[in-house]
Amino acid sequence: MHKKTRWLNFSIDELDDQDAVISDELNHASIIDGVRLCKAKRYRYRHVDLGDLERILKETQSSRRRVIATDGVFSMDGDVAPLKEICDLADKYKAIVFVDECHATEAVQKKLSTKATTGVLLSFDVVGFFGPTGRGTEEQLGVQGRVDVINSTLGKALGGAMGGYSTGPKALIDLLRQRSRPYLFSNSLAPSIVLDLLMGSSAFTRSLKSNISHFRKSLAGAGFKLLGNPDHPICPVFLGDARLASTFADEMLEEGIYVIGFSYPVVPKGKARIRVQ
Repeated sequence: MHKKTRWLNFSIDELDDQDAVISDELNHASIIDGVRLCKAKRYRYRHVDLGDLERILKETQSSRRRVIATDGVFSMDGDVAPLKEICDLADKYKAIVFVDECHATEAVQKKLSTKATTGVLLSFDVVGFFGPTGRGTEEQLGVQGRVDVINSTLGKALGGAMGGYSTGPKALIDLLRQRSRPYLFSNSLAPSIVLDLLMGSSAFTRSLKSNISHFRKSLAGAGFKLLGNPDHPICPVFLGDARLASTFADEMLEEGIYVIGFSYPVVPKGKARIRVQ
């Protein structure tokens, strides 16, 4: 899907105290935990603040390797990382770009197919939410080939119960096959969630964009304050008050619509919201 040559679960085990990981302050908890587990020096830059990111890149020029880690789409606010500008800074300061695409991946259509070696498999035609051919944030923002490592999931919108994948340079993937403990000491994916990738179809993406536009226009017309990127299906509805967000979610459930109210500490104080997706 991302036009990389090899796929594998990704780990940053190989980084040590000579290296630096520079992470957006609003990255998903799974990225934060992964950064905490590695031995590299850790830095946070203000959310999508390119000036602050460049400041840290200048401060860490003595590091052996530097990894800029960011979500492609941020799950709580639904906004999109400025990948072109991040890649420009990475080129300027010789840093590695790592993007998590777990909130920019979607399964389109389930089908049964037969494979000679495995029998009947449940497989999916897959596209991303973003990009003309559904290859995600990287394609949407015109930086295909400039992001060094892309990580994503086989859960969430794909409906799988396990697994994920990463794409990257062949040399890195070969190294991880030999050294990545999460890869070496875990089981292979169950055959029932093997993916059959569909590279060409964009009909679902067009339909999804139409639905997103209709939903956002309807809510904005009703007086709600909406957050996030207008092209992405994560649509945070800003309410402010934590109790209001909780009550709103409860009353929506009574109407048969399931949404979750988010408040502090998941989001900053005074910025409670429900998230529709």
